[in-house]
Amino acid sequence: LLRWEHPQYGVLTADQFIPIAEQTDLILPIGAWVLKTVCEQLRLWQADPLKKKLQLAVNISPGQFNSPGFAEQLRRMLEETGVNAKRLKLELTESLMLHDLSNTIKKMKALKQLGVRFSMDNFGTGYS
Repeated sequence: LLRWEHPQYGVLTADQFIPIAEQTDLILPIGAWVLKTVCEQLRLWQADPLKKKLQLAVNISPGQFNSPGFAEQLRRMLEETGVNAKRLKLELTESLMLHDLSNTIKKMKALKQLGVRFSMDNFGTGYS
């Protein structure tokens, strides 16, 4: 999980700063940085025979997933890094499915065509 090494407060966990990032739309550049970093790590693993089949799962906030151009942004990242998209799994929250279901399905289909996989995060917290 994402951590922030703050110069004054030390290591902050995701639950300490992600809610603020989501409220202020800072989640968009943070999420883009995380995805780019993940793609770069997957590229390194891909070159290592012992690690080339490893996968990484990334939590995607509803704000990031619903942002215009998210699927295209991720497609470009995968293309630029040369990563096998099947090694990337996006963890989507149940609550994401409650808002604009048709748009969610459309984006998921576009990403699935790239090879990206999905899992449900926070499954069983009341929405399903």
